[in-house]
Amino acid sequence: MSAFHEIIELSGHIIDSWTLPRAWDTIMDRGGNFEVEEMRVGVRKTESSYARMKVEAPDAEVLELILSELQQLGAVLVDGDDVKSEPVEQDGVLPPSFYSTTNLPTQVRLGGQWVDVENIELPLCRATSPQKRSKCWQSTRLPSK
Repeated sequence: MSAFHEIIELSGHIIDSWTLPRAWDTIMDRGGNFEVEEMRVGVRKTESSYARMKVEAPDAEVLELILSELQQLGAVLVDGDDVKSEPVEQDGVLPPSFYSTTNLPTQVRLGGQWVDVENIELPLCRATSPQKRSKCWQSTRLPSK
């Protein structure tokens, strides 16, 4: 399809909870395509299943949309890049393309590791530190450079 692709993994009760079919629908409904690279199905009710897929999209914007929705279903990027951050230029003004948190548990990839975001509540934005921590701040009180 295109050069815009990422590898994702889904694990858990992805079949009986309909997570896997919903992931496939999400990819196709948004104009993408997928290739299942590996799949293991739990044999017993207590066993989890696993799927590794290559997700393709016609452009970077569509791929980002698809991946964002897949992550809400529990998908994990295999080779995700670290979060990119920018210094705040002025108190209360967020950089372009900032990430606004949800009130749900959130992780960001920082220093090659997935890190839990601390103090999640709305309306806040996320800031990272050189100590490989991620914390939510009220947008009117972001830490300056």
